[in-house]
Amino acid sequence: METSAISGLKRAVVLDQSSRFQESLVCYQEGIPLLMDVLKGNTHSQLEGKYHEQIRIAEDATGYGYEALFIPYSTEGLTEVWVEDPYVRHIHPK
Repeated sequence: METSAISGLKRAVVLDQSSRFQESLVCYQEGIPLLMDVLKGNTHSQLEGKYHEQIRIAEDATGYGYEALFIPYSTEGLTEVWVEDPYVRHIHPK
């Protein structure tokens, strides 16, 4: 979960610096509670499905397969991943 908190907050800073304030706000709002949970030693909130990360992939970019995208978040408790993408038309169970 520490990695998720760091990743989310780094993403928030990058978005903030790019003047994408609405998106950065969402990342801050999700990253700060994760960081606080890590600092308190509580790792339960991510397992409750409260984690969200937006990943933007440039057109014609390569190297963004499902394994590369989701392996950092994969845990024994992970049962499903939801992908909102207009080009993804199939359900891919774990």
